[in-house]
Amino acid sequence: RRQVEMLDALGDPVAATTLAEIDRMARRAASAPEIDMGGMLGMVLKLTKPAGGGGRWDTVIQADVANATLIPEQFPLPIRVRDMAVVIDEDVVTVTRASAVPINALSGTIEGTIDVSGPKSRPELSFRADRLRTGELLRYAIGPAGRDPARLVASQVLADLGLYGDTDAVGRLTADEAGETEFAVEMGLDRIGLLTDSLPGRPPLVLSDATGVLNVTHDGLRLDTDALYTGLSGDEGIDSPATVQVALDLDWSDQDRDLITTAAIGAQGVPVSAPIEQVVTVFSPEAANGIMAMRDAFDPTGTGDAEVRINADGSGASTTTAELMGLRDISVAQFGGRIEFDRPEG
Repeated sequence: RRQVEMLDALGDPVAATTLAEIDRMARRAASAPEIDMGGMLGMVLKLTKPAGGGGRWDTVIQADVANATLIPEQFPLPIRVRDMAVVIDEDVVTVTRASAVPINALSGTIEGTIDVSGPKSRPELSFRADRLRTGELLRYAIGPAGRDPARLVASQVLADLGLYGDTDAVGRLTADEAGETEFAVEMGLDRIGLLTDSLPGRPPLVLSDATGVLNVTHDGLRLDTDALYTGLSGDEGIDSPATVQVALDLDWSDQDRDLITTAAIGAQGVPVSAPIEQVVTVFSPEAANGIMAMRDAFDPTGTGDAEVRINADGSGASTTTAELMGLRDISVAQFGGRIEFDRPEG
């Protein structure tokens, strides 16, 4: 709520509506459980046997799920299922196309099969969700409690980046050659936002109109997005929005290592006063401290192109590189006044 109130103060056109929705959900949470597990279904058991003696009975079960709430084990996002037909024969479970809506989405469907002929079931299920909210429930599904600690760290990274808005998602639940369950979820980002304020007492970094894709699999997470930086109220020198790219790769496939992180933040025509350290600190607090120390010492103004790269190999070691190029109208505070640089190069 604090982040949305900040956006409202900055004049975000949808913040007031979002605050009203937060209040509505809070009242609902106080009056009833948010997730009501279980549901109702009807079942028909069909037994057939060839005429004459010696044949074997074939069994087919049809279950009609009128209304239920389920939580998938691999990606625990609560889903409300309605009017789903499940046909179970001796080798395959078939799920016909049905309404399956995550409780933080507007609509959704699920369909596919599950092969139960071997020692391990082998799902081939596909699903879709429309207007899936990028909030706490989605982050929990990415990093559920009691699972791989690296997934918990990845979930916290998304929380610190402050991704907000709705997305459309498609996904699959499958099995590898050894029968181990795998999942893949792709979320298309369209005009969502990022509000990053991990550093108390510093201006937040607010990015808007972000487009791109967020992919989550059993092995890791990949975020690629382009967004706009328009500054905060009172900022000077922003004639047009600056373009910012965020590319993030989080790998938790190696159970014996910590989260492997590769991140790149790029910006073109961004004011050097933009608090890019708010994003950098999510991955490297030491690098963010260095940026803040230089900002406090020199109070720079002007614009330029920036690129920051962070790599952590999962062993506890990390490297950060930063470049500022294409500098324009640069000045710094020094010797009791300001020094201006005419046509800086390098």
